Amino acid sequence: MGHKILITNNPLVVEKYPDEVIKVEGMPSDVLRKAMEYVMNGYHLFSLPLPPNVSLFKSPYRTVVVEFEGYAQTRSYDLVLLQNALDKLSCHIEEWNKIKANKPEDYAFLDLDFLDNLLGRR
Repeated sequence: MGHKILITNNPLVVEKYPDEVIKVEGMPSDVLRKAMEYVMNGYHLFSLPLPPNVSLFKSPYRTVVVEFEGYAQTRSYDLVLLQNALDKLSCHIEEWNKIKANKPEDYAFLDLDFLDNLLGRR
């Protein structure tokens, strides 16, 4: 297994995994852009860049896991996935702002729960 980095804007993920996190200030699209930087530098996607269901597109939190396994070849498919995700999420900026201004805790918890399941941790 390679070295995994959790790229997130979720404060619950930052709190639970402080040694594995790259904290991103901003929206889910900013998280995806940061993940793209890592992919262009030899990491590959360990998690999918889009939420697992359509209702979570509105979530103001997103965590993407990238992994480095000792090679530095960019995987173009990962870049395509990230760009497609950015395109799909671009219309949700107003919704993210509304949710973040109210009660985003449920979304933060769901993002953390999906991450814990992906990593096989509790």
